[in-house]
Amino acid sequence: MNVLWRNCLRCILLQKEGVEFAGYTVPHPTQPEINVRIQTTGKPAIDILKESLDDLGNMCDIMLNKFNEALKQS
Repeated sequence: MNVLWRNCLRCILLQKEGVEFAGYTVPHPTQPEINVRIQTTGKPAIDILKESLDDLGNMCDIMLNKFNEALKQS
């Protein structure tokens, strides 16, 4: 997951109700993994993470569809 998608996910997480903190670290740049930390006031963090990943996927789908529509028009 490159830095763009990590930051997008963090921003989505921070917009969720009940999220007090959302951040990530990259253990090593050559490893394809990140450590995500989410601090919530109620709802389990794993549920908020799943919702946020779904939201990010939906945003990507919308952007891809808009891009493809623009390509067809040009």
